[in-house]
Amino acid sequence: MTQNSFPIRSVIYDEDFSDLQFLKSEIGNRPIVQLGESSHGTREFNQVKTRIIKFLHQEMDFEVVAFESGFFEGYHADQNLGTFSPSGLQNFIFGVWSTNEVLELFRYVDETQSTSRPLRLAGFDVQISSPAFYNQLFPFIANLPDTAILTPELRSSITQNLNQYRANQNDHANAQCFGNRSQECSDIIEASRPIIGGLTSDLNALGDPANLSSRDMRALYITISAARGQIRNNAANFDTGDNGNTRDAGMARTFELLRENLFPNEKTVIWAHNRHIAHEESATQAVQGNPFFFTRPMGFALKNEYQDDIFSIGLYMLRGQTANNFGQPLSVLAPRNDSLEAIAYSRRLAALYFSTGGDQPQVAGNSFIFERTQAHYWGGEFGTYSMIPKDQFDGLIVIDQSSVPQYR
Repeated sequence: MTQNSFPIRSVIYDEDFSDLQFLKSEIGNRPIVQLGESSHGTREFNQVKTRIIKFLHQEMDFEVVAFESGFFEGYHADQNLGTFSPSGLQNFIFGVWSTNEVLELFRYVDETQSTSRPLRLAGFDVQISSPAFYNQLFPFIANLPDTAILTPELRSSITQNLNQYRANQNDHANAQCFGNRSQECSDIIEASRPIIGGLTSDLNALGDPANLSSRDMRALYITISAARGQIRNNAANFDTGDNGNTRDAGMARTFELLRENLFPNEKTVIWAHNRHIAHEESATQAVQGNPFFFTRPMGFALKNEYQDDIFSIGLYMLRGQTANNFGQPLSVLAPRNDSLEAIAYSRRLAALYFSTGGDQPQVAGNSFIFERTQAHYWGGEFGTYSMIPKDQFDGLIVIDQSSVPQYR
């Protein structure tokens, strides 16, 4: 285990990257790195991911940070780099990361804008992450110039369909329809189905995004595609009880579109939950409770698409507290015997990286990488599951002490 693990000296950036140099050989020339987290509510995850992103930017030429947050909100923030304040940039992501630790990343992004290698921003979620979404989107559409493709008639159709999307999404949220099969929700879902057709017609009218004349037009295409993905997500949840596969398929598609059409040559870091970045979630099994996982996560699709061009690191914690998506503290449960957390605890380190990928042979000290190993979901309060680590991630980081973030 010692040969395939590396201690991480600190989760906090202090301009000394000597302990992270191993990532250069681990990641190699791969242009996409995924950084996961077993909970959205751990301060130290935010800190160590921020530190790793600074390292990847400064020493490995990564240029884009793509968040598990709304696509258009990320595009709008990226277009306003150098204009928005760091806190204004941070407003594009979901509130679970509205913390002082993540604000440090946005301060860094802002500082890089005056350098020769500015760090860029993106979002890839089909869900809306900012309450300012519609106030930003409709003026954006109205101000796009007429072209042979974007005629006044098509602009009107896009605006009308997105307004219907807004009304339907508001109805869906107000009736709390996710997981709710009431008659009211049935009516809301039925009303959403023609909107899918309208948005599809708009996408067909725009054509191949690679052939669109401007970056803004390509962003418009991806925005409409993401909106369609979110309606499909709602419908799949109502129709079949799907609790993530459709959303993750939409996120994967959105990331592929933004990479192909907005950042085709830029090395990119993905910031998301472990469950989204995992490569083969069908191999995961519940052990206790009902962990929220699904059979085809975003990482499954991205691994199939990008093969060896993508490198994924899952993050876990040992003890302390984490928080749920509402910022409420949760205790991190004691690890089970022979679990991932228990194995990491035996090393007595503040943070530890395990290499789980590559062609390393199975030996006595690393057998847990090749065998079913248990791990906590959200610190264990939401369940425990088993996985074969090498099938899910290329590397793992385990943090010793977890604490609740400093919410803004």
